[in-house]
Amino acid sequence: MKSPDQGAVPNLEHRALLLLVVAVSFALGWVLLPFYGTLLWSAVIALLFEPLHRSLLLRLRHRRTLAALMTVFTALLIMVVPMAFLGVTLAREAAGFVGLLESGESNLGPTLRAVFTGLPEWATKLLVHF
Repeated sequence: MKSPDQGAVPNLEHRALLLLVVAVSFALGWVLLPFYGTLLWSAVIALLFEPLHRSLLLRLRHRRTLAALMTVFTALLIMVVPMAFLGVTLAREAAGFVGLLESGESNLGPTLRAVFTGLPEWATKLLVHF
């Protein structure tokens, strides 16, 4: 015959295991929290380029490394290179704008006033409120 304690031990072990799994899951989430943006964008990029990878894999006769390398280079050419050029251009424009402001050649007061008067009435009221 089974004693009453034998039925309780597996239940206690299952609860302890469940508690351990929950604690480890929270700890993993806490560690990965600073990287959630990077992980999200990497998943989006992986999903976007997965059809290309499959197509390259078939065309290259299942040479996985070469297909992966070509997919990465294609992603770099399509996404990273244009963003780098855009970043460099924006940095140059910002430096030029700061130079204009520091030299006193540009006065933002009248320009911003003209933009403010050109806004619709509801937007003007909202800006005055805040």
